[in-house]
Amino acid sequence: MRFLKCKVEQKWTAYAKRKYTGKKFNHMTIMESGRGQIVGTLGEIAFRKYLYKKGIKYNYVADQKLPYDFVVNDIKIDVKTKLCTSNPKSTYSCHVNTSQKNYDADLYVFARTDKQNVWLLGYIHKSDFWNPLNQDAKDVKEGDDDDGFVERENSRKILINNLIPMSHFDSEQKSIIDWLKRYNAYP
Repeated sequence: MRFLKCKVEQKWTAYAKRKYTGKKFNHMTIMESGRGQIVGTLGEIAFRKYLYKKGIKYNYVADQKLPYDFVVNDIKIDVKTKLCTSNPKSTYSCHVNTSQKNYDADLYVFARTDKQNVWLLGYIHKSDFWNPLNQDAKDVKEGDDDDGFVERENSRKILINNLIPMSHFDSEQKSIIDWLKRYNAYP
């Protein structure tokens, strides 16, 4: 299976609930009530656990109100987590709202959670995701009906099967840094 499944531990949920404010976390928060905070935190914890298990050094910066959640080897990573009611399928999509296109991040890691499990689905370089020549991603508008789902925001979407599998992340760190240097996005 290409997805990494993490069982949500009780302490993860307790931590996410302590962080939950009941309002927007910052100007980047989409939902007025901040309902996505718990879901987002669960995805961040699962990714943090993944990094720890792989022995990858990281800085967790999500609480600093930055437009990304982690820094790994100077790579700014934004974890995007979606609440779901079923196991993920490779034909499901991941999205980022268009309003976040210019946020300072280098890489997106996508996750889904049903609050019992978190699936780390894969990742993509931000510039590849937003590249207009990327035939694997598509733009959708607020109100569009996309496969029975009405879009709430202008966004860009990509199918899970077009993401780089998480199993490549630890071995690809050097190539990620080389790639960022090539595009002048690395300090």
